Amino acid sequence: MPRGDARRIRNYLCQQVEAARLEGARSVTFRAGDVHHDLGLTNSYANVCQVLEGWLFHERAGIEIASYRSRPPSGRGASLEIQFWILTPGSASREESVLTAPTSSDHAESGHGSSPSTDAYDVMTLLRYDFAHAAAIEPLQQPEGTVREFMPQDHFAYAETKTLNRFGKGPFCRFSIRGLPFAPGLYAVTVDDGLAYVGATSNLARRWGPSGYANISPEACFVIGQATYCKVNNLVLEAARTGHRTDLWTYETPKPAPIESSLLRHLDPPWNRRSPTPETSRLHVCPMTRNRPAAAIPESKSSGCMIAVLSLVIAGISRLLRRSG
Repeated sequence: MPRGDARRIRNYLCQQVEAARLEGARSVTFRAGDVHHDLGLTNSYANVCQVLEGWLFHERAGIEIASYRSRPPSGRGASLEIQFWILTPGSASREESVLTAPTSSDHAESGHGSSPSTDAYDVMTLLRYDFAHAAAIEPLQQPEGTVREFMPQDHFAYAETKTLNRFGKGPFCRFSIRGLPFAPGLYAVTVDDGLAYVGATSNLARRWGPSGYANISPEACFVIGQATYCKVNNLVLEAARTGHRTDLWTYETPKPAPIESSLLRHLDPPWNRRSPTPETSRLHVCPMTRNRPAAAIPESKSSGCMIAVLSLVIAGISRLLRRSG
C-alpha cells in the first residue's frame, strides 16, 4: 500500500474517532466500504481493511477492537465492519474507564501506563548480556484491587465456526507499557526474582503494545491468531492474581535470534516450555545484588559439575596434608 494512502485513511479514521470521543461516545463502528466511499478511493478496499485492523491506527486513535460485526470470507473486503471501544486517557479500554477514572498518581500504583524506568534493580545479566529494566508489568485492576479479567474470544465474529488455539481459552488481562523502542531486541520476564520467559522480536514496542502481549484481541484466541500472545498474557495474569511481582527487561540488538537460542538452551525458562506453568517455585532464581542482579545461570551447565569436582579435590588434598603432618 502506498504510504500516502495509508496515512490519508488513518488520518480520516482518527478524525472520526476523535469526533465521536468529543461527543461522549463509548464506541465507534467502521465499515470498510463506507470509508472507501467517503474518501473517494478506487479499488482500495484491502488498504482500508489493513488500516482498520492495524495496530498503528489503534494506538494513535486510542481505540481497541470490541468485535467484528461483519467479515468477508477473504478476511478483507468492502463488507468488513469492526466495532471499537473508544479509550479515555489513562485507561486500557472504554469499559474500564466507566468503572474508574484513575488520576496520574493512580497510574503509578496500578501500573497502567507503566514506562521504562530505573527501579531498585536496573540491570539483569543473563549469561553475558545485560538486560535493562523496562517496567513492572501490572495488569489493570478492579476498584477493589483484584485483577480485571477478560474473555475477548466471545466477541469474535466467527467464534462458532473456528477452533480456539491451545492457549486461547483464557482468561486474559490487560496492561500498558510505554516508551519501549521500535527496535529489534530481546526481552525477558521475571516473576519476583526468578527468570520466567525469554523472547526475541523485530519490534519491542509492538510486541509489548496493544496489538501484542498487552491486549489479547478476539481473533488472537483462535487457531488463526497468536497462541504465544495468549500464553504469555495468561501467565502474567496468573502471576498477578497470586500476588507475585512481574517485570519486563529488554536488550536491544539488531540480530536477536542467535542470542535467544543461546538463552533458551542454557536457561530453559519455564514459560518457554510447551506446557508452561505459572508456579514460581520452579523458576530459575536470579540472585539480586545492589542495582544489579547476578547472572541467572552460569554460562555453561557444566560449570556446576566443575565446581563440585574442584571441591572434592581440595578436600582430598586437605586430608592428605593433615595425615602427613
